[in-house]
Amino acid sequence: MFSKTEEPLDADDWLQTMENNLEVAGVEARKYRLPPTTCRTCQSLVDKCPCNECGTDDDWEDFKLKFSKYHVPQGLIKKMRDEFRELKQGRMSVVEYRDRFLTLSRPIWDAYVTRSRGLGEIARGVEAAGGTLGAAAGRERMFYRCGALRAGLPLAVEVLLDCVRNPAFLRNQVRCKVAEAREELSFLESNPELFLRESLHRAGYSGALGNPLFPTKEALARINRGAICNFYIENYTADRLVLAASGVNHQHLVDIAAPLLSDLPKGSPVHKPKLAYTGGDFRHKTDSEVTPVAMAFEVPGGWHQAKSAVIMKVMQTLMGGGVSYSSGGLGKGMQSRLYLLVMMEYDWMQAIPAFSTVYDDTGLFGIHLAAPSDLVAEAVDIAIKELTAIARPGEVTEAELKRAKKSTVSSILRNLESRKIHTEDIGRQILIDSSGKASQHFLEHIDEVTLDDITSVAQKMLSSCPTMASWGDVDKVPTHEYVCKRIESPPSDLMWALKTLFS
Repeated sequence: MFSKTEEPLDADDWLQTMENNLEVAGVEARKYRLPPTTCRTCQSLVDKCPCNECGTDDDWEDFKLKFSKYHVPQGLIKKMRDEFRELKQGRMSVVEYRDRFLTLSRPIWDAYVTRSRGLGEIARGVEAAGGTLGAAAGRERMFYRCGALRAGLPLAVEVLLDCVRNPAFLRNQVRCKVAEAREELSFLESNPELFLRESLHRAGYSGALGNPLFPTKEALARINRGAICNFYIENYTADRLVLAASGVNHQHLVDIAAPLLSDLPKGSPVHKPKLAYTGGDFRHKTDSEVTPVAMAFEVPGGWHQAKSAVIMKVMQTLMGGGVSYSSGGLGKGMQSRLYLLVMMEYDWMQAIPAFSTVYDDTGLFGIHLAAPSDLVAEAVDIAIKELTAIARPGEVTEAELKRAKKSTVSSILRNLESRKIHTEDIGRQILIDSSGKASQHFLEHIDEVTLDDITSVAQKMLSSCPTMASWGDVDKVPTHEYVCKRIESPPSDLMWALKTLFS
């Protein structure tokens, strides 16, 4: 029986003791339902009911949440987490530091992440496998990653699939993550490059890819445990899941994973959400001496048209670019067109890198620039000039293309040295067309790229409606209509030279 305590964490110890007792009795805690008399008044467990609406059919997880909410104040948990993040040994002895570390980390390690494991148990399992664990969300798919020593592979796969298949989604954890997401929104608005990349999708696409990757405040207000569970049930099905690994014998991986996935239900037929590239303009006005602008165009086909996607990546390397404070050196793009023709010519230009993003059926190619607000209009003109130049036959030289192709090959091979990137690439390919292609397949595509290919893809790209996103003193950024006209009828080299001479 639990009466009361002066130390809030004693209540947490009591809950853990009760769970241990249930385990000894052979009862699975998460399936245990409290007796009706207990649920109605809680008097058999606590002096005072932690909630006036506990009803008659609480399960153990519901009771734990209500019990903890009453006896362990959230303010204390937040204070302990904040202190844990800032904890340093300082003048404490090793033993004192260890004890303080364990005390402050309790709210973190005891929290259930799956229906059978707490965060601490997951961390210990990953540590025993000699690995790391993480997750990431993209616009088209979710990645769960686990790296491990070869001997620890069975345990690593079991922990990884437990996280994927049995998430707890406890209400208090959902509330904490929603609160963290609200805080991240302020970070998004203070990070111009990230904010503009996000805004390009919202302005340039309608449908699926136009949805925000970072949730809006309005969306966060609608997110709760029920909404997350419904999303999980709908999307986390056998036909949408791929387990990929690098450096592992295929049959060995199948033998480990098959028993853990054999009962995973198959979902309803997958209907890919509709999307359409529309182009558009998004502006966020704020006080800033520097105004960043992102300008992008659609490259249709995406990964389903691998050759076009490869040409776009070579084009990105060809354009290159960088930032004004780059120290240069190998791989810094100092021989690229944007660096030689823009960064070296206009000392006021703070940044002008090319970028590309490839999805299953579409892609974006563009330039992100940052310039003093008084010169941002000229900076946009310069970006348009460089984009339209690569669409003119004879503008790009064979030497430039050869250098860009070699640099692209080097970048791909360097990335594939990372087991994490290699594994994600395998999984993505199988999700797209049910087959994984060796790196040599893409390297051959790169080797086949010609000057005509660059010109053709650039012309097709520039025929799409541009998408613009700007942040800062946006009143000085040229209008969307102006940019469209400039791309349709770019000034000749003579006109540009005269403009530069008299500006």
